[in-house]
Amino acid sequence: MARGLEEGRGCAARQGHDHHRDGRCAEGEAPRGLVDQPVGDGGREEPDGHQGAARVRAQQGHGAVTGAAVRPTLPGRAAALHDGLTRLGFVLSGVCLLVIVVSYCYEVVARYFLASPTTWASSLVSYMLCYMVFLAMPELSRQRVHIFISIFLDTLKIRDATLIQRGTYVVAAVACLLGAAFCMKATYAQFTTGIETVNEWRIQKWMLSIAIPYGLFSAGIHYIRHFARGEPYQTAEIVQS
Repeated sequence: MARGLEEGRGCAARQGHDHHRDGRCAEGEAPRGLVDQPVGDGGREEPDGHQGAARVRAQQGHGAVTGAAVRPTLPGRAAALHDGLTRLGFVLSGVCLLVIVVSYCYEVVARYFLASPTTWASSLVSYMLCYMVFLAMPELSRQRVHIFISIFLDTLKIRDATLIQRGTYVVAAVACLLGAAFCMKATYAQFTTGIETVNEWRIQKWMLSIAIPYGLFSAGIHYIRHFARGEPYQTAEIVQS
């Protein structure tokens, strides 16, 4: 300990006498960049400006890598757009249900209390019913909440049940897409010929039929997406929860 104190006094004396000489004190070493540096620095300090530029370049490079990692791909954007349209259609199907309820209530009041039945309520209800079903159909397919009887699949192994379920996705997708193509062809024929509905409140039939190919096509795409995900089979209780 005494030897260390003597070395400290000697170092202080040398600093006071000539602070350009090399010493063993940290205070004498710091200005000359002689403090231990990490391996790879080569014992050389860069000017403050160079260090700041290096830090900025490193931060910019890290930000670019992070942005590229989280940037959505084209299939992801298409899937998000499809899901958004599906949810919008489901909301509109709820609006159709509201129109049905209001129309029926108004028809009852007008017919039995005001003795003035309408000529449009029954037709409007039938139109809204068609739109309601096929606007809600894609969302039910997306959420997999159609009627699902799982008694047989629940008795199988997960691997076998998954294979069968993926097979049903393929069958459902093919059926929906074929139905959409057929209905779209019929809708286009109605559009070109100008066929109207046959009821009290007549409209162009294609305006009503257009909802059918939309619902079938969108549901078919959802079944294809379910197949592509390759998720393992889940029982009805887990799917509903």
